[in-house]
Amino acid sequence: MMAAMAIDALAIVLELIIYFFFFRHFFGKEKFSSAIMLAVYAALGVVSFCLSWFAIPDMVQTTGYYAVILILAMCYEGQLFVKLFVPFLFQTVGIMVEGCYVVILEPMRQAALVYGQAGRNVYYFTGVVLSNLTILLIVRLLANAKDYWYIRKHDIEIPLYFSILFIFPASMLFVIHQIEFFVLDSGAINLITTFPTLILTGFTVAFFFFFDGLLRSIQNKQQLELLRNQLEQEQQYHKILLEKHQNFQHLRHDMKHSMNTIAGLIKNGHTDEALQYAQLQGDQLAATSVVETGHPLLDTILTIREEQAKAMQAEFQSYVSANLQQILISMDDLASICSNALSNALEAVEQIAEPSQRKIWCSITQDRHHLYIQVRNTTACDVKIADNTVETSKTDKALHGFGLQIIRQITEKYNGTCTLQYKERLFTVHIILPLRREAGEGTQAEL
Repeated sequence: MMAAMAIDALAIVLELIIYFFFFRHFFGKEKFSSAIMLAVYAALGVVSFCLSWFAIPDMVQTTGYYAVILILAMCYEGQLFVKLFVPFLFQTVGIMVEGCYVVILEPMRQAALVYGQAGRNVYYFTGVVLSNLTILLIVRLLANAKDYWYIRKHDIEIPLYFSILFIFPASMLFVIHQIEFFVLDSGAINLITTFPTLILTGFTVAFFFFFDGLLRSIQNKQQLELLRNQLEQEQQYHKILLEKHQNFQHLRHDMKHSMNTIAGLIKNGHTDEALQYAQLQGDQLAATSVVETGHPLLDTILTIREEQAKAMQAEFQSYVSANLQQILISMDDLASICSNALSNALEAVEQIAEPSQRKIWCSITQDRHHLYIQVRNTTACDVKIADNTVETSKTDKALHGFGLQIIRQITEKYNGTCTLQYKERLFTVHIILPLRREAGEGTQAEL
C-alpha cells in the first residue's frame, strides 16, 4: 500500500512539473508572487493526490483533474478563451498519451498479474514514468517551435465561433477511450490496435499548431485592418490639409480687403464693429491651423480628433512639450495610445447634452526619465473606477473597454503605467512611459 501511495505521489509531482513548464511556455507571466504560486501548486498537488488515491467516480475524478489544470491556468496572464481551450487540449494530449501506454503496456500488465501486488506496482510505476516523460518531451518539443508564439499574444480578439474547436479534443478523447475498451476486452495487442492510438495522439499534438495558425491568421487580419484604418486617417488628414490650405489662400486673398474694412470702420468711429469684424477674421484664420508635432502619424491623429471635436461642438486643447526622438516607444504605439484615449474621450463628451460642457484636454510632456501622456474629458454622468478599471454600464463599456485594453497592453509592453482617475465629472487617463536615454530639453509647441 505504501509503495502504491509513493507511486501516486511521484505521478503528481511529475504532473506538476509538466504543468509548470507548460504554463511557463504558453502563458509566461504569473499573476501572483512566487510564494503564492508555490502555495497554489502545493495545494492543487494535494487535491490531485486525493483524486487519484481515494475511491471517486470516474466522472468526478476527470472533472477534478480538469478543474486543477484550469485553476492553474487562471493564475497566469492570457485571454480567457486561450486559458480554457489550450489547457483542455493539453490535458487531452496527456490522457491520450496515457491511453497509448495502457494499450502498449497491456502485455506487461498481464505478466505482472503473476507476481501479485508487487508486479502491479512495477507495472504502475513504469506506466507513470513513461507517460509523464513522454508528455514532458511533447511540451519540450512544442516549446522549441520557433514560430509558436501566437497563443501567448494577449491582444488577439478571439471570435465567438472558436468555441466549436472544443469538439475536436472531446471527440479525440471519446475515440481513444473506445480503443482502450476494445483492447482491454479483446486482449489483443498488435499493429492494428496500437497504431491508431499513436496516430490520434499525433493528430492532437498537431492540432496545437493548427490552432496557433488560426490565431496567426486572425492577428494578420487585425493588423491589416489597423493599417487600413491608418491609411484612411492619413487620407482624411491630407483632405483636411488641402481644405485648410484652400481656406488659407482665400483668407490671404481677402486680407487686404479685410484690413481696409477694419481701417474704414475705425476711421468712422465704429470701433465695436471693427472689433467684431477682426474677431471674425481671427476665428476664420484659426480654423486653418493644423497640429504639428514633427511626427506625421501623431499629427494626423491629433488633427483628426480636433476636427471631430469641432464637429460635435466640443472644446479641444492639446499640448506637446517633448523630444519624441528620445523615447523607447515606437511612434505607431504612441499614436495608438493617443488615438484610443482621444476616441474614448470624444465618445464620452458626445453624451453630454450641453455643448458648452464638452471639453477634452490632451498633453504630452517629459522629464529626464519619463514621457507623460494625459487625456482628460468631461463626462455626462459619474464614472466608477475600481482596481484601475472603469465600472460602467454595458453601453459605456463598449466605449471605454476595448480602447483602454489596447492602451494597457501597449503601456505594459514598455514597462510603463496607466492610471485612471475620476473627480467632479472629469475623467483622466494618466500614462507614464520610460525614455530610452536621458533627454535634453525637448522642443515645445502649443497646439
